[in-house]
Amino acid sequence: MKLIRKLTLPAIAALAVYTNSSLAHDITSNFSNPGRFATDYWLITCEAGTNHLFFRVKDFTPNTSRVSAMVVKGTRVVFTTDLVDSDALLSTRRLFAQGSGGYHLFVFKSNGNGLGNDEYLVQAHCENAVGDHMETEYTLRQDQ
Repeated sequence: MKLIRKLTLPAIAALAVYTNSSLAHDITSNFSNPGRFATDYWLITCEAGTNHLFFRVKDFTPNTSRVSAMVVKGTRVVFTTDLVDSDALLSTRRLFAQGSGGYHLFVFKSNGNGLGNDEYLVQAHCENAVGDHMETEYTLRQDQ
């Protein structure tokens, strides 16, 4: 019985690590600035072998500014907006094919229905050419 316990605990720990890794592609945050305008800046780093960055955004807070996400790499820019606050849907998914390295993600709200701290979710992950998930790292650079 002890052998089973010793084998089971490492297996459970490995499963927990895998689950946390798969959930790491969701960034849930809010704007610390309650004013009409705010921008959060995230640096997303994709490992070698990445073909594109997949991303979309969701605004959880009803009756406030719309939340948008814009990704910049080099001289290219890709943009998406969650058009309906607090519904079940996310914005249109975007694929930004600029390979491995750093992608600059800006999540922002602008002059919507009034003041407030919008809470948002960004789904973003690096993928290879066939859509397999690649290593994805996030670093918050600006919190407004």
